[in-house]
Order: sequence, then C-alpha cells, then structure tokens
Amino acid sequence: MLKVISQIVFFLSATLLFPQDNDKRNFDEIKPIREMVKLGKFEKALQSLDSILILNPKNIYAIEFKASIYANFEKDFIKAIEYYKKFDELYPNNALVLTNIGKNYCKIDSLDIGKEYIKRAYDIEPYNEYVLLQYAFFVIENKNIDEKIKIYEEAILIGKLKLESNQHVNEESLRDIHNNIGYNQYLKKDFLKSAIVLFQGLEYGNENADHLNNLGNALQRLNYLDFAIYYYDQALKIDPNKQFSLNGKANTYQRMGKIDSSCVYWRKTLENGYRFNPEWKEIWDIEDPVLLISKFCGK
Repeated sequence: MLKVISQIVFFLSATLLFPQDNDKRNFDEIKPIREMVKLGKFEKALQSLDSILILNPKNIYAIEFKASIYANFEKDFIKAIEYYKKFDELYPNNALVLTNIGKNYCKIDSLDIGKEYIKRAYDIEPYNEYVLLQYAFFVIENKNIDEKIKIYEEAILIGKLKLESNQHVNEESLRDIHNNIGYNQYLKKDFLKSAIVLFQGLEYGNENADHLNNLGNALQRLNYLDFAIYYYDQALKIDPNKQFSLNGKANTYQRMGKIDSSCVYWRKTLENGYRFNPEWKEIWDIEDPVLLISKFCGK
C-alpha cells in the first residue's frame, strides 16, 4: 500500500512539470481527475479523460495524464507510448516527454528505439535530474559502472542546486538516483559508500522496497547484521513477497549463526517464485537457496 501511495504522489507531481500558462482552462479541466487518481480510481480516471479528449482532442494535459496512468498504474507501456507521442505531436521536443517515450520503449524491450528517444531528450535538456537518471540507467552500458555513477552524481548536484534556488525538483528521482548509485557501488564491492549513499537517499522518501533492500544488502556485507534484518523487514512491509529481501534475510540469519531462521526464509524465498541465476554467484557472491536448504536444513 505504501508503494502505491508513493507512486501516486510522484505521479501527481510529475504531471505538473509541463507549462501551465498556455491554456489554464485545459489544465484546470483535469483537476477532478487528479482526485480520482489519489483515490486509486484509475479506470474511472481514464474514462473521464476520454470524455475530455472527445470534446477537446488537443488538451495536452489530458493526453499526458492519460499516458502517465497507462505507464505507472496500468503498466500498459504500448498505450503509454501512444499517448506520449500524441503529446509530442502537439508540443514537440519536450525533454520529459521524449524521456518517457524512451523509457516505455525500453520496458517493452525495444531498447534501441528507447535509447534514441532518451538521447534526444538528453541533447535537449542535459541539466534535468529525471532525464539524467533515465540516461544513465538505460543508455550507459551496465559494464560502465563508473560512468553511470558520474552521471548520477551530476544529477544529484543539479537537484541540490535547484533546491537551493527554490526550483521544482522531482524528489522521487533524487531518491532513485541515490538508490542507483548505491547499487552500483555495491557492484564495485564498495559496501561502505553504498550504504552511505543509500542512507542519504532516504531523505527523499523511504517507501521504495528496492532501495530498502539494497540498504539491507550493503549493511549485511559490512556486518551490521541486526540493521540489515531491520531494512529487509522494512522492504517486506512494502512488498511482503519480495524474493530478494526474503533471501537477503535468510542469508543474514546464516551469518548470524541462526540456521533455523535461515531455513524458514530460504523456503519462503522459493515459495515466492525465486529462481537462482548462476551469474549471481559471481556478481553478488550469493548461493542458490535450493543448495543451501539441502546442505543445512534437512528434509
């Protein structure tokens, strides 16, 4: 539930980023629909936006709002692309819209197309924290960890400068940037830097299960085992079936010498559909819970 509320807050703030002075009436027309989204009435919101667009097919706020609902809540990325493109036809070269087109293409595995849109957005607006976040995540290859981290750090600087000058900043983007730096520092096995930057990111919200899980991972490697358990539990409060947090908790109990508890959580991990990828042993230095159960837990 916390995760959904967080998504709604981010979503409603993100849809305010576009120019509002071109047609205030069009902008005000969708205010009641924002309330529907706050209440989680996404289908009703889409129907209401359809009614607006029948009468006024060039209401770019309604178009963008519809695209955002498809992208963030319905998870219909093809429909999201369709409506973001409608926005782009009416209001071309908006960097945020181009970024969202690219992001949604990447989500349907059309990576080459998606990257081109995000590159276009970056060329237009290279000093936007949201654009930089998606550029580093999707465009820069995963093997180029230091380059990713450098771009994320620049995005943080931009966000801080905007906050100092009272400009609008997408705080969920800042949290996600900290999360991504922390994750990449973890891959570099710099667990201290990972934990520090993940803690810093909590300043911008603590309702993201991935962020809390990553913090648990870093603390586990630093041997702050009780704290690792705490942050895995925080992640599981948001997503009770989160496989990686269940497995992280099991592995932490193993480090604590609490094998009975490890066995409970390894089994829960598998019950929730976890399938071990052999590559993870080298990347994250973890073992297959199936093998660990057979070794430590008996029948």
